[in-house]
Amino acid sequence: MRPITSGIGSTPHRLEKCLAKPISNTIGSISGAHLSNSSDLIRRLENLNVNDKKLASFDVTTSFTIVSINDALKAVKKVTTGIDDYIIPVPRSDYLKLVSMCVRFGYFMFNNKEFRQIRGLVMGSPLSAVIACLFMEELEMEKCINIMVRDTIWLKSVDDIIVLFPKTTNVEKRLRRLNAKTQLQSTIVSGVETNQWDKEEGSGWLRVSEGQQEAE
Repeated sequence: MRPITSGIGSTPHRLEKCLAKPISNTIGSISGAHLSNSSDLIRRLENLNVNDKKLASFDVTTSFTIVSINDALKAVKKVTTGIDDYIIPVPRSDYLKLVSMCVRFGYFMFNNKEFRQIRGLVMGSPLSAVIACLFMEELEMEKCINIMVRDTIWLKSVDDIIVLFPKTTNVEKRLRRLNAKTQLQSTIVSGVETNQWDKEEGSGWLRVSEGQQEAE
């Protein structure tokens, strides 16, 4: 069962809008894989000459509910260090406390009884959308890049991931390892093979280089 709790209209909803603004522009600062929109994807791919690559699209089916609150708050703390004080509406330490309070709130009613979501982020919260992206970026840098094989390109928009693998890669095996190591519960949406590939310098995506991938 996948728990879905709505944060729309909740007690901290208006506060969350205020707290989300300072960190919304930091999305993409932890990982270069973040895609802002479809035009961004086209811009990054249009100059690539593809040679013997396999393209796969992954969908993270539990992007909000699998988020570790503690890890997500660490990501928030990391990005706030680069934000000017005047952008944050309250002192930095108070800001982080307020963010923590909001993401841990999670109260909801069901059958006239009150419950609290104790794992993951609630849906519909202005903070959840931003924090989920930051959490994924941190996860990419710490784990995902090490699970992919060498010369893999990884691009992501929220919970939709595009991966370009070397043609000989066993994509299903990599996906199983990814899910086991990260608890992302991703599924393969589509997979195709391409005919051309050639790109050495990739600053607009995560490139897995030699020494970063896990041993077989």
